[in-house]
Amino acid sequence: MKTETILAFAFGAVALTMLFVIAIFGDPNPLLITVSRVTLALACAGIAVVLPGIIDVDVSPTSNLAIRAGGALAVLVLVYFFNPPTLLTTSTTDKIPDPPTSDFTKKVDSWLEIVDSGDYETAYKEASPSLKESFSQEQFATAISNYIKPLGALQERTLSGYRNFTRTPDGRVGQFRTADYKTIFENGPEQFEQVAVEAIDDEWRVFAHVYFPMPYQGAQ
Repeated sequence: MKTETILAFAFGAVALTMLFVIAIFGDPNPLLITVSRVTLALACAGIAVVLPGIIDVDVSPTSNLAIRAGGALAVLVLVYFFNPPTLLTTSTTDKIPDPPTSDFTKKVDSWLEIVDSGDYETAYKEASPSLKESFSQEQFATAISNYIKPLGALQERTLSGYRNFTRTPDGRVGQFRTADYKTIFENGPEQFEQVAVEAIDDEWRVFAHVYFPMPYQGAQ
């Protein structure tokens, strides 16, 4: 067995042992999670060097990224991209609250009526604090009106479905819902439209309202 292979296996074994200790006694934080994920991928690849057989991986984590790898490098890719993110980011102290007793679809319908009427000031007042942290009232109104106005009058809005989730991609924990639509305006292509709400003080508040020209992969 080559020296490089022995060193790679030894690194993998030691790194895995350290990660087990950190997983049990460590205090999860974003930096530790990132470092642990990279180290875990490298450790598994190091151990895979001594394993018989061949593995080939062709990954497209996003629409604009493609990765092809073989052998031990393929193991690194598999571990890095396919270890469940929720296991890496979920803390035992996270507590998912109960959803509000009210129907979130009524909030979505009310929001759409307000936005369709062009009353962006009222929409902003009723929005979630997280939306207000990202946009000022002027930025919010400008972003929506600049996108919608060139499309002309609303012709048709067809519900595609609802989605429930308890964690956002940026790691926020709570009760979240989305309503997805296929929306047609007077001008331009058919739009994928999504309104997302979150539970705030036992009521639903909108934290995102987005449009994408169809076809849009996220709508699948």
